[in-house]
Amino acid sequence: MYYGTGALGSVTIGSNTTLTARESHYTNLTVNAGITLTIPDGSFLFVSGTLTLNGTIKVQGAAGGAGGYINPNTYAGSGGNGGAAGGSALIQAATVAGSGTINASGDNGSAGSPNTGVQQNSSSTSGVSGASGSLVVSPTFKSNGQQAVSGQYGALPTVPAAYYGIADDLISYNSVQYSVLLNDYLFSGFSRFPVLVSAGSGSGGVSGTSDNSGNGQGGAGGAGGSSFGAGGKQGRANAAAGYYYYEGCGGGGGGGAGGLIILGSENITGSISINANGGNGGAAGNRTADGNTGCPGGAGGGGGGGGVYVIANKMVSATANGGTAGTFVAGSGYGAGLALPAEDGKQGLISFVSVGLFK
Repeated sequence: MYYGTGALGSVTIGSNTTLTARESHYTNLTVNAGITLTIPDGSFLFVSGTLTLNGTIKVQGAAGGAGGYINPNTYAGSGGNGGAAGGSALIQAATVAGSGTINASGDNGSAGSPNTGVQQNSSSTSGVSGASGSLVVSPTFKSNGQQAVSGQYGALPTVPAAYYGIADDLISYNSVQYSVLLNDYLFSGFSRFPVLVSAGSGSGGVSGTSDNSGNGQGGAGGAGGSSFGAGGKQGRANAAAGYYYYEGCGGGGGGGAGGLIILGSENITGSISINANGGNGGAAGNRTADGNTGCPGGAGGGGGGGGVYVIANKMVSATANGGTAGTFVAGSGYGAGLALPAEDGKQGLISFVSVGLFK
């Protein structure tokens, strides 16, 4: 197995540090307890001697999509921001010691904001789509949260892409094809680096809408980003007719997907863990007044779980769970309930291959 050149020598990370280089070669690398070493998406980290991990290696992915913004002169709620994706990295070390964590989990989406409780005609904007992941496996594969599309009062968006996360068959295709690419890397004697598939971030939630009579509609939530597990569908809201507190509330942002970690070592002696979980969806915005809950937004979908591949003498603790859909409060009285609920992200992929097979 290839462990790099050791060009950077022996380094101890004793304070929170962020690397910008995507390829680093150490003789020995130590990350102290309570310390986070952040590396960029698409990193290759090689240690020719010992990686001693007692802190955290955080792999940073693409930023989440911004939520639909409402002008301060209007009174509906703004959408929550989508969660950033977990990053992807190949880490190979001759020996891995310690009890720290490699974290490539997606971030949670943020909550939609409530309306201001003032009756006023206000315009609506669409949530901004989450950043797209690399399209390296299939030209049709999309890993970002689908853009949340807004309608005016009484006109719910009907475009399928505005509601659905990534189709399961594309995720399955991605997982199978990526396994082929990884096997090619393994059987090449580790001489050809594998392509690192980037995970998708969550989409921003949509702002609420209203007319000048206090009729409103909550904004749709953002779809969760996808990785090796599909991102959850976004929630959507019905329209409500009535008083000033039925200006539309904002939708929650979608959770970011978990990234991809490939860990290779012929001598794991410690008890490190790897997390590549999807982030949770943001809660729907809502406002309660006069005993009625009016015009809540849609919740954000959970981010899909990422991928963990371990090629080593033993397996490590690993998780690649999908994120949980955001919460919402159903409308009551003159308010409206939720038309379509958000969904959790799907489970990602965890795989172990004994390095002894390639000696």
